[in-house]
Amino acid sequence: VLVQPFLIHYDVRTALFGVYQAPLRLVAVVSALLAMRAARRLGVPALLNLACVVILIGYLGLGGVATLAAFSFFVLPSIAQGLTRPTIDTYLNHRIPSGQRATVLSAMQLCFALQVALFEPALGWLTDGLSLSAAFFFAALYFVLLMPPLLLLWRRARGESVALSAPAAAAP
Repeated sequence: VLVQPFLIHYDVRTALFGVYQAPLRLVAVVSALLAMRAARRLGVPALLNLACVVILIGYLGLGGVATLAAFSFFVLPSIAQGLTRPTIDTYLNHRIPSGQRATVLSAMQLCFALQVALFEPALGWLTDGLSLSAAFFFAALYFVLLMPPLLLLWRRARGESVALSAPAAAAP
């Protein structure tokens, strides 16, 4: 959401937007191709925890480094998205009976759409009303407040303790 405002802020010509954004998409694709290997090696819980930390570092870096070179921090959320989406989808596909799978996946998309309906306009308002850095720091705060409770609920639903599971014991 903030890639284009970032590029505009640093006076990057519109014609170059694709040049800047294409590597982010490529990184997400490569990460998705490596997702199952990473999930098997780290374990799903550790991979999801790591993705949260990586996203947080990315948004803190984008908010805290005031140069065009900070664009490189956009790579971190791209990696996290590439790793987590296939991992979560595979996890759910293996555990949800086929008769309920469409309902669960639809409910997930609805929840995602609802939070985006609030989150993205807030980012736009902060970018226009305060600063681009304020929007990135808000995004970092949003993830700090949202992700740990969601991960805790997910782990409790799996019947896990709060401590990280050993990678060998976790299933993708």
